[in-house]
Amino acid sequence: MPVGIGDWFGKVTGVIRRSFLALAFIQIGVFVINTIIIIVLGLFVAQLARGVGTSSGIVAALGAVLTLLAAVILFLLTALAQVASFFIAVLTAAGEPTAVDAALKRATGRALPLAAWWIVAGILMIVGFVLLLIPAIYLAIVFTASLTGVVAVERKQI
Repeated sequence: MPVGIGDWFGKVTGVIRRSFLALAFIQIGVFVINTIIIIVLGLFVAQLARGVGTSSGIVAALGAVLTLLAAVILFLLTALAQVASFFIAVLTAAGEPTAVDAALKRATGRALPLAAWWIVAGILMIVGFVLLLIPAIYLAIVFTASLTGVVAVERKQI
């Protein structure tokens, strides 16, 4: 158990060093998938606008629906990557072997709850900003630091 900040920092950097490739693979993979979705969506809407005409309300409505669908997919993929990265970091810290496919498989059941909690946390942070800046900062720190861990571990997935 780390006693001081130096010990704690050494443990954290050790975990990051040992799990860097797996974490990078997940994060870069989700970034590439998200980028491909955005590019394909943009090209599809542009092609549709060219065929129907840019002043058409159909293009605007379909573009809005597709954008919303893409945003939901991107949001869920990001939650999946966050939980999988958390599993890899925790298992690496525990000295257990970590594989990207195993972490992604374990994370699939926790990504949707995490995304739902992110929405609740976002609403609470907005309310905190409306009330006063200090509550929003506090909520942002608490939710950012702990929400993924609570959602990932609450069902004893690790």
